Amino acid sequence: LQGQTEIEGYYGHISDLYPFASATSFHQAIFSPASLHLAFSAHANHYISKVPCPIAEHVHMVGATEAERAAYEEVGRVEWERLLALRARELVPGGRLCMMSFGIDDNGHHIGATGGVSVFDTFNTLWRELADEGVINHEEYLRTNFPQVLRTTEQFTSPLHDEKSEAWAAMRTTLSGVPASI
Repeated sequence: LQGQTEIEGYYGHISDLYPFASATSFHQAIFSPASLHLAFSAHANHYISKVPCPIAEHVHMVGATEAERAAYEEVGRVEWERLLALRARELVPGGRLCMMSFGIDDNGHHIGATGGVSVFDTFNTLWRELADEGVINHEEYLRTNFPQVLRTTEQFTSPLHDEKSEAWAAMRTTLSGVPASI
């Protein structure tokens, strides 16, 4: 909302800067080939375009059975590779892509479960209670699955392969202290 609020922005202070927000899915092409110098996305690429299967006893892939989770991870892998290929096609030679993502660290921490209450487990418990009480029906409970894949560092970086690339050099994980109290 550059220039539409009292908040000072960067637009107008940097020459040849053309900010853009897309109303299309990032699972599709957004820009013409070789037209982008910088692409940035924060906390969006964990979304998948389709739910591969219902998660019978939970609402999120972090609480799924092994088979359900594998189905989510496979869709996530295919869509992540496609997303990276689309952005690579859109970047000019030497262009940069900066992606921030929610993921799962080596200790199993993820958004909603950073060492306290699990938001997804709490949501599942409350949603199941609504089904048990008849506020929603069992089908509604089963159809409530977050279309998200939280990736490990390995899953996030596997399409890049080259450990000598700048992408590997800049890769790091951080545990954010987001409060999870309800």
